[in-house]
Amino acid sequence: TEGSAVYAARLDHDPTWFKSAAQEQNLLLYSEVLADTTYWTFFRVTGNSNTSDTTAPDGTNTAERFLETGANNTHYFQNDLDEAPYITKGKSYTYSAYVKRVAGSDDRNINIELFTTNDAFDPYSVVRFDLDAVSSSASTGSPDDHSITDEGDGWFRVSVTEAANKTTRPAIALVFTDGTTRSYAGDTSKGFYIWGIQLEVGTSPGTYHRTEGAPYYGEGATPKGLLIEEARTNLIPHSEEFD
Repeated sequence: TEGSAVYAARLDHDPTWFKSAAQEQNLLLYSEVLADTTYWTFFRVTGNSNTSDTTAPDGTNTAERFLETGANNTHYFQNDLDEAPYITKGKSYTYSAYVKRVAGSDDRNINIELFTTNDAFDPYSVVRFDLDAVSSSASTGSPDDHSITDEGDGWFRVSVTEAANKTTRPAIALVFTDGTTRSYAGDTSKGFYIWGIQLEVGTSPGTYHRTEGAPYYGEGATPKGLLIEEARTNLIPHSEEFD
């Protein structure tokens, strides 16, 4: 201060970033390393990292193959709850993934299921994706939106959008089905290639971004921003002059 009090806005930011309207992000830590059981939890499926059986949508061999076990039960995997990113109550989030049937799995489809674990989402929602009809439908609950797009070469991008019910860590799963039923006797030769899982703030799936151990905040994005809190002022008119 030099003769008058200063009432300045307080901004907490990384000077190399600035948040724009077109923020791109992926809040998940390992978007392609799906066979890593430290971050992902499997239930009656087996994973194969970076298989050469098929090419991922970006032209690399980074897609991973997941086959059912023979158990007569559900077959799915989800993020490990202790490693999940926090979501904020009231904000809309979109979860998306690229999926492709393994050869001989033409009778298989897939669900995205938003669990009520930790009260993250309410109610529990199930969205079914029919890869033959290229269609999606909510069979349980009422998510805000869902979509499926044909990406070519047998790949589909599936997504679900829902507002967070609570500020907490969510549990979201990709669940195999035998066409429509989610609990059935598995076939160890059938399953899906999965690639590019993303969780982002927003009401539709944005551009996919790979993550390897840290969330992605793209150009024009920052996890920080303007601090909305009580005023911080200096009421002393001469803060460095003691005459």
